Amino acid sequence: MKVIFLDIDGVLNSNFWNDTHQREISDGTLIDEEKVMLLGQLIRDTSAKVILHSGWKFWFDSEVKPLRREAERLISMLEKEGIKVNGVTPDHTTEEIRKSKKDCYCKHAYFKISVFR
Repeated sequence: MKVIFLDIDGVLNSNFWNDTHQREISDGTLIDEEKVMLLGQLIRDTSAKVILHSGWKFWFDSEVKPLRREAERLISMLEKEGIKVNGVTPDHTTEEIRKSKKDCYCKHAYFKISVFR
């Protein structure tokens, strides 16, 4: 199984991080539709599952249902590209998250992360 640990800020709204928009988490209006389309293509090409690894995860309930308008907008954009968020990373410290990803990689030798340009 292939898994994409998806962050939002700086990834799907990479133009967000400029001099005029310095907030830690965006309001969802700056998500780049082209980036979402590229993510959709990546998922179609790899059949990867998406796990939300972002501060945005706090905007979803335990069943990955949106709790805020921003999360609803994100899910709507992802669904247009056939993208489903299959889960979220646990609420751990950065070191705990890094260890869990490393453990996942070690347990599943076929698990690969690739960079596509």
